Amino acid sequence: MKLLYIVPSTERKGGLSASVNRITAQMTLLGNEVAVFSTGLSETKSSLLNTKDIFTGTQMMEITEKAIAEIKSFAPDLVVGYYGSSAAYCAVAAARFCETKVVACLRGNDINRDFFSVLNAPKLSFVMQFANAVTCVSNEMKQKVKAWYNREAHFIANSVNKNIFYPDPEAAKILKQEWQLDHRPVVGIFGEFKNSRGLSLFQELEKTLAPAQTIMVGEIRDDVKNTIPDWIIPIPYINDPDTLRAAYSMCDIILHPSLYDGMPNVVLEAMACERVVLASDAGGIKDVITNNYNGFICTNIDEWKLALTNRLLYNDDEIGKNARISIKTPEHEAKTFNELFLKITGKQELKLKENEA
Repeated sequence: MKLLYIVPSTERKGGLSASVNRITAQMTLLGNEVAVFSTGLSETKSSLLNTKDIFTGTQMMEITEKAIAEIKSFAPDLVVGYYGSSAAYCAVAAARFCETKVVACLRGNDINRDFFSVLNAPKLSFVMQFANAVTCVSNEMKQKVKAWYNREAHFIANSVNKNIFYPDPEAAKILKQEWQLDHRPVVGIFGEFKNSRGLSLFQELEKTLAPAQTIMVGEIRDDVKNTIPDWIIPIPYINDPDTLRAAYSMCDIILHPSLYDGMPNVVLEAMACERVVLASDAGGIKDVITNNYNGFICTNIDEWKLALTNRLLYNDDEIGKNARISIKTPEHEAKTFNELFLKITGKQELKLKENEA
């Protein structure tokens, strides 16, 4: 198949870039011809609200015109768009105009917030009405799509390359010395830090986390910088996978207290590194963590305090080993997408007929 992926800016830090690079590489290995068109949509939604364009639609119109040109030039069998209210919206509009099949891949906030947004809800409705198929990254999102749009969605879990993310104690030891951390347990928080990450929790966990040293690895948005307690050690965003693997591996515990989420890459990467993850039950997190088996789900402050206290006192390697086993591989993720794409394009039937012949 010829596949054209239409995605927001892959230059922006975060899980999107990793997801797109991972899946397009695997889809190519399956024998598909893959092209990627980046819309350049890199602004946060809060910054977009300060521009007139979000009301005029000029930016979306121009991106859609470029997407139409890409479709005409590449002539794909299928267009794949990411994020229902941005790149996937343009992808569906362009593909419909070019009479090409299109799949919309929804991410966390497409349903968490955009469904309720005066600005984004109409775009999401258009995508739901006209995409040939919709995929999502959690069972919860699948249920909401069915309840709110009366259409079926395909739950396809995010994956992690376990050849990149694995326990690396030697590198962790070296990095711990470089960062001048001491002998106390290390509690880590990773990712892009914004209001939806549940950062207010740390004000309530100060006493519980006192026996440890807490590091915050990643980009902190300007609007939340003043909410970060001064006892948390900030570490800039890590782009190098070897250093990131070492950073995960040095942590005794990884926290992920999101208020709402899709299926966060940082949780999957930490689990692949056999780390003990304590997380909220937001979005797809509860699809990958089974409480007290491969991690811990915490739904209130008392559960956070109890789980942290127990984990700081007792190390359980079994939890980490179970975590790594639980994570889907990129090969599995790509195979699931490929089967869906073959079905949507009708090439699955052609393949069956060829096999019968």
